[in-house]
Amino acid sequence: MFHHLEVNGSARINKNLHIVEASGTSQNANNGTIVLDHENNGGASSIVFRSKVNRGSDYGYIQYQDSSSVGAGGESCRLILGTASDTDDHIILLPSGNVGIGTNTPSQKLTVVGNINASQNITAVTYNAVTITATGTGSGTTLQNSGSVNCNGSLYMSVNRWHHGGGREVFYFESSGKNNYRGGSASDTSIHPHNFKNRDNSNLVSITHTGNVRSVGPYTNLSDERIKKDIVDVDDTIALEKILLIQPKKYKYVDEEMKGSHEVLGFIAQQIKTVIPYAVELGEEKLANGEEVQDFHYSDKMAIYTLNVAATQEIHRIIMRQQTVIDGSIARLEVLES
Repeated sequence: MFHHLEVNGSARINKNLHIVEASGTSQNANNGTIVLDHENNGGASSIVFRSKVNRGSDYGYIQYQDSSSVGAGGESCRLILGTASDTDDHIILLPSGNVGIGTNTPSQKLTVVGNINASQNITAVTYNAVTITATGTGSGTTLQNSGSVNCNGSLYMSVNRWHHGGGREVFYFESSGKNNYRGGSASDTSIHPHNFKNRDNSNLVSITHTGNVRSVGPYTNLSDERIKKDIVDVDDTIALEKILLIQPKKYKYVDEEMKGSHEVLGFIAQQIKTVIPYAVELGEEKLANGEEVQDFHYSDKMAIYTLNVAATQEIHRIIMRQQTVIDGSIARLEVLES
């Protein structure tokens, strides 16, 4: 037998309260299985679960309030689940399925549609099985951290977009396999913003905005005999002939902002290619006018250096042969004069 119950004041029930509805009631602004109203603007309605151990201080609660704080104006309502008052009191969700925040169709144990703001650590106990995935291609898809990110496995970063560091774009990974790094910013006037440091935090290698490389140690190259084959001596005569075909030039760079406006002594890669084809490679590059080309010429100065050593040895032999002729002529002249 069912009865209607209406209470205008306080009521205490010492037994279970069991509410049965024949067809149930979906929520809306005016209906629900249980409706709690408060009649003051900025007020709050709550359900409190009191502890028997410390009834005056320990409790859990569900509270709905009209604004961000009770008694305030506006309609920035809050639904709050809380416990009080010990640090070892917790709110625990033990779902048999998934929990959604901002969504009615959560796909994982916890699915959040919107930003997550954590002022302290996010800890995963079984870190080897954890994947943090950011989907999307716009600048709104970000993993931001003001402290440290420790990764004991693989850290995957999306391709074809810049990844930020310190409020600026730093890394760009292309789907083609090319990786790009950018240091400094438009307002950065430091001489060498790209630094590799050693354990005492001093610079080992610096790369300037203009592309110059500065190192505290020497530059070394792979040269061990055991990694080479078909080793033969360079024909010094041919080396000298090739060196004489190279045309050193004096020129200025088109990009004066990066390279400066001063005159430079050097080589033209296209001309080097006609003399030492293996000393020139082609690749992708952007010109000063912004045009991207696929046949940009890069020259290997080490190849020219090697030829120059062989040519110098040939010149030395020529000089020594001439010196032998001169010494013989001087000796004969001295005999005639005596």
